[in-house]
Amino acid sequence: MGDQFKIVRCVRCEAIFVRIRTAVCTHCLDAEEEDFHRIRDVLHEHKHLNVVAVAELAEVTEACVLRMLGEGLIVNEQVSHDVKCGQCGAPAISTSQRLCARCLANLDRKFVTEISEARQRMIEAPASASVHVMLNRKRKKSIDSNEL
Repeated sequence: MGDQFKIVRCVRCEAIFVRIRTAVCTHCLDAEEEDFHRIRDVLHEHKHLNVVAVAELAEVTEACVLRMLGEGLIVNEQVSHDVKCGQCGAPAISTSQRLCARCLANLDRKFVTEISEARQRMIEAPASASVHVMLNRKRKKSIDSNEL
């Protein structure tokens, strides 16, 4: 989780922002989306172009095309078939997700389970308990279980 949120420079305007998902800041998202639509339209008409040709026809930079390819917004069909799941080795969903559908579903289930358990712990905790009190209780339970 610590690697998800990084302070970076926007690739478009070079403003400093906290990167959550994309390489562009919130001020540049509209321009990035316009570029995406132009690239998508070019690829819809001409399926087998290289990066240089796509960038030229879409009137964007090659870096923009490569960035969108890397983020999984557009797909290179020749590359996407070669990408394997990082968990089981099956063909991955995309170059950016690098998981197969089954492993992604398993990850989603684990996430839902963890969220449900966290919510249940919050419900079971007394309203007056602070974070420190709850952590101390958890530590005490852990120590008690280790002594058995």
